[in-house]
Amino acid sequence: MDWRVLELLHVVDEGAYGVVLAVRHRLTGESFAVKAGKHASADPRVMYQTLREVKILRSLGNHPNVVRLADAFRSEEEHVYLVFEMAHCGLHKELERLPGRQLPAPTLKLVAWQLLHGLLHCHDHQIVHRDVKPSNVLVSRAITLCASSETITGGSDDGLLKYCTSAVQRYDQVAAEADHEGPTQRANTGSAATVAHAAAPLIKLCDFGFARHVYCSEPWYGERYSSYVVTRYYRAPEVLVGCKYGASVDIWSYGCTLAE
Repeated sequence: MDWRVLELLHVVDEGAYGVVLAVRHRLTGESFAVKAGKHASADPRVMYQTLREVKILRSLGNHPNVVRLADAFRSEEEHVYLVFEMAHCGLHKELERLPGRQLPAPTLKLVAWQLLHGLLHCHDHQIVHRDVKPSNVLVSRAITLCASSETITGGSDDGLLKYCTSAVQRYDQVAAEADHEGPTQRANTGSAATVAHAAAPLIKLCDFGFARHVYCSEPWYGERYSSYVVTRYYRAPEVLVGCKYGASVDIWSYGCTLAE
């Protein structure tokens, strides 16, 4: 991708380590989210972490519940930029606008199911995310308070499983067709997430800045890794006390995220 044809639209979000910008490709009209590291060019440790994030995202491939890395590049000033598919917003922002900062129960089930499958994909590839929280969960569209999710799923776990499975399959089909047609056709037909999830939002795990490969992702396995990971309120006990840990710390954070 030629970064010189990207048009800046607005700032999406800003954190301690970087800023996320909404941009548009001038030739295709596609919208992307660009993550710019604040200190990557000046701090070797941040540069290493950024390059590791790129490597991990590329090793994960495409999955409907993991954010897709479209490209990564350096500017002439040696600043590093990661280009991602565009999403509606983070789950934490959706919670802020909902009454009582709560998801409707049927929607919470959809979020829980999809987020768990995103983590399963990571763990199957021996990758621990190490920063699961609402702000690192993207939604493809605004969450509504209507009972449509209950109607779609039939109010049962079997109905939920069938609906989520068919939604992910539709996403895969639309994404495959869009990749086959090329970027211009993708821009004309809309994003795969929007097409596939017209009734309920598609959930995507994002921000792999703290993620790392592990030797084994079984829940019983642990190694002594850095304890300077996972936002404090979502941090598992073994990380808090500096013990060995593994993929199970993501499940603790997953539980905290659902509780919130």
